[in-house]
Amino acid sequence: MDDAHILETMEKFNLDSDNVLNYHIVKKYKMKGIVSFDKYFDRMDIKRLEPMNTLRIRET
Repeated sequence: MDDAHILETMEKFNLDSDNVLNYHIVKKYKMKGIVSFDKYFDRMDIKRLEPMNTLRIRET
C-alpha cells in the first residue's frame, strides 16, 4: 500500500485518513469485513456490519 494508492482511495470514496487505513487493512489481510457505524463503507467493496448486529450474531 503506497501513498498514491491511499490518496486515490481517499478521493474515490471521499474518506478521511483513518477510514481509508481501515479499508486497506481489511483488503490487505483479506478480512471478511468491518464492524462500523459508518455507512459509507456500504458503497465500497467490503462488507460492513453494525456493532449491534455483531452482538446478535454472537448470542445465537
